[in-house]
Amino acid sequence: MAFLRFSITTDPHYPQALYRLTKTNQTLLDLGCCFGQEIRTLVVAGAPSSLEQEFIDLGYELFNNKGKPHFTTGDFFDDATLPPFSETKLDMIHSTSFFHLFSQPQQIAAISKAVRLLKPKAGSILFWRQMTTDTVEAIKHPATRLGEMYRHTKVSLRNLLEQVVAEMGVGTDCEVADAGKVKVGESVDAFWLAAFCVKLL
Repeated sequence: MAFLRFSITTDPHYPQALYRLTKTNQTLLDLGCCFGQEIRTLVVAGAPSSLEQEFIDLGYELFNNKGKPHFTTGDFFDDATLPPFSETKLDMIHSTSFFHLFSQPQQIAAISKAVRLLKPKAGSILFWRQMTTDTVEAIKHPATRLGEMYRHTKVSLRNLLEQVVAEMGVGTDCEVADAGKVKVGESVDAFWLAAFCVKLL
């Protein structure tokens, strides 16, 4: 189950994120957190804490820690269901295996929204890990939001990121790094994982 891997500690931005959470009282949103394993990793390491409800309940059962940490749910594409992030803004947004679940237009909308939710200051950061492939393609996937996933190569996703932030008029530094290879289920295919980062300048 790739979505249940503990990956945040291997991300090159993890030490900085943990320091900012524990020493400077900054904020981090773990977007699309599923069972919340990455947040639990940060909490165990000393970060303070304040999904779909079904995933939250299953996560409490899986880790046997009901109520710790506290989770907030909402539809990222529907402002009416979200906490007032647009008012308070965030220092950091992290995500694992989230953005690749959507069609290309939805990916553009999600990345744009995530960048807009960051505090407009140097050092605010969006960082995540996701699968990449050798070829760019849209595939049918009935379990996704609109029944389609858009698969990127590392190059095509970096190009998309640069296009999105350029159209937003935001000064950023976009980074891409290899994050290993993973086999999903019984498939004979293995997917490359990549770590992506958009840092405001």
